[in-house]
Amino acid sequence: MSSIPSKPLLTIRLATLDDISTLTTLISISVRTLHASFYTQAEIEGSLSSVYGADTTLIKDGNYFVVTIPVPPHNGIHQNHQKSLEVKVEEKAIEKANGRIIACGGWSFRSTLYGGDQFSFRNDDNLMNPETDAAKIRAFFVHPDFTRMGIGGLILDRCEEEAMKKGFKRAEMGSTLAGVDFYRKRGYEVLMDQETEGMEERQLANGEALRLMRMGRVLVK
Repeated sequence: MSSIPSKPLLTIRLATLDDISTLTTLISISVRTLHASFYTQAEIEGSLSSVYGADTTLIKDGNYFVVTIPVPPHNGIHQNHQKSLEVKVEEKAIEKANGRIIACGGWSFRSTLYGGDQFSFRNDDNLMNPETDAAKIRAFFVHPDFTRMGIGGLILDRCEEEAMKKGFKRAEMGSTLAGVDFYRKRGYEVLMDQETEGMEERQLANGEALRLMRMGRVLVK
């Protein structure tokens, strides 16, 4: 179980509609930087215009979380020593964040696997049955200055906990190629089938194709 101390270095909270502008900027920075080693520039730009973006349905459902970091105190940087999370942040990176959102991610009880408001292939009206269907892990993005600090794991813990509270026993996602190793370390496996072998390709508006891996794991045995 993840827990947040009363005076944390990091704060995790539910996203609000007022966060959409900041989330849009964060997602753009994250995708353009962290996906550069896995996708071409054309694929990245196509995915931002056709797929990735803020998701108002997730926010309205109360299933989307953001991580924020405060303005550093004048007397230096505090360290957070949680059992499940040790975050070490360079002063320069903290100053860049300046108390704003540095990561986001959520989960859903709807059948849409990925994609923000602009994504045309959405199934928001199709609700999942916790007894037979998997909760969807959705829209994880971290600012490049704050990667490899356990922040994605903090959000994932919260999402899995909330999904289990709603009775879901499994979780799955459409992972970007950049996220596959992270999810594998968290126990997720590629969901193989004879036709796609776990890889899904989505045609983008600019003619490029976005490659994603469908991954999942059991939450409750």
